[in-house]
Amino acid sequence: MVKAVTLSINDLFEFAGQPVPAQRPARTVIEGMARSQFEFLRQPLQIEVGETSVIVSFNEESTSAQDESIRLAERAAKRAGEGDYAKAISLWKRALELYPALPKARRDLAMACMESGDTESAKNHLIEVLRLNPADAWGWIVLGNLYAKNEQDWATAEKFLRRALEIAPGDVWAINGVATITAQRGQTDEAVSLFEQSITANPSIPNPYYGLGVTFQRAGKPGQAEEALRRLFTGARAPDARAMQVFEQARTLYGTLQEQLLEQKHSEAFKIVEDFRAGLEQLSGYPVRLSEGDFKDTTTATIQTAWKHGRDYHLVKYRTSLPAVLRPHQLAHELSHLELEAEARKAGKNRSLVTNPKTEGLARQGSSTFVMGN
Repeated sequence: MVKAVTLSINDLFEFAGQPVPAQRPARTVIEGMARSQFEFLRQPLQIEVGETSVIVSFNEESTSAQDESIRLAERAAKRAGEGDYAKAISLWKRALELYPALPKARRDLAMACMESGDTESAKNHLIEVLRLNPADAWGWIVLGNLYAKNEQDWATAEKFLRRALEIAPGDVWAINGVATITAQRGQTDEAVSLFEQSITANPSIPNPYYGLGVTFQRAGKPGQAEEALRRLFTGARAPDARAMQVFEQARTLYGTLQEQLLEQKHSEAFKIVEDFRAGLEQLSGYPVRLSEGDFKDTTTATIQTAWKHGRDYHLVKYRTSLPAVLRPHQLAHELSHLELEAEARKAGKNRSLVTNPKTEGLARQGSSTFVMGN
């Protein structure tokens, strides 16, 4: 059976990594480029050169060869799913020797090469996929991402991703790729808009949320970056290992953002805690003093109330090594204990819990009964 592939003359130059000429080249030049670029197919080739496009015709392999190729490709996919990329690549290569025009096997081979770190082979296989089917949006997306991540060639990457959008408008991965490149250029507002478009297209994919978080963080907006990651953690899913990597990166970034927010809001937090402390001095009738020192255990801070320790002041002691940005939080925690006690004393309901072996035994017995009863 004869099969034909139609592609534009401009694509021949794109695939060869050459600029598209201003004037149409001679027919012999175009035919020569087509023969060279499709030499991986079964020979001989029939080449028809039109005004703007080229048709490449070839005889397909026998049915038995195609069936065996598909079988090998399925085995390769299983191996890749198990993480054995070396074996998978070997099987896909054998499959393509039998049936060079099998597009899915060639695309899967390209992805396996990328996972194995062989980006040059991945690029070549992706270009062959697109030669067979220039309307393969996914091929343009993967090729664009490869140029962005591995070669930092943002212009070429964006060209390929926008080509994918021409074929598949609204594709979430293409939009996300363009957004990432836009953010890399520092065009924050446009990048944010594109990431939001990508999220709207498919809210379950984590990549756009993470890209949004990174973009806001680079723009010095940790609060908005944190909100983007919160949306990721609550709305996105991780269907495969690559998505899990995005979640891991997001968790790392979230920790960094928390540190930045602590620094950014330290003065505000300190003022709030000081106001809280002043209010408790009025409520309890005693001043609150602060002290730092060391503890014998892992305690970071503790409070000693005036009425329990026979003093005319409350004492909050915190560990000397406690970072300054964490002190307001820890002081607020200890002061909340004072607030509860002071309010209880004011209402005449403050009580101290005293235990002995008998009450401890009754508590354990009651706890066991509750668990068994439920």
